[in-house]
Amino acid sequence: QEAHSAPAMAQSEAYQQQLVKAIAGVEISITEVSGRFKLSQNKAPAEQQAVIDYLQQTEQPATVWQMMNSLYQGQ
Repeated sequence: QEAHSAPAMAQSEAYQQQLVKAIAGVEISITEVSGRFKLSQNKAPAEQQAVIDYLQQTEQPATVWQMMNSLYQGQ
């Protein structure tokens, strides 16, 4: 993705080694994870159906589009 700028970024081996030495690692302890489903609830019914149709035609897990379909059928 950076092929257009790669020649300008070419550095000497010594400079690259200086950069590598400056890398610092970080450890983060995760104590909680929370998630939300974003199922196009703010979209018009036609747009919701278009999303369901697209998901059915792709390799998305069936549970995703089935969940959306049941959510919107209940409106």
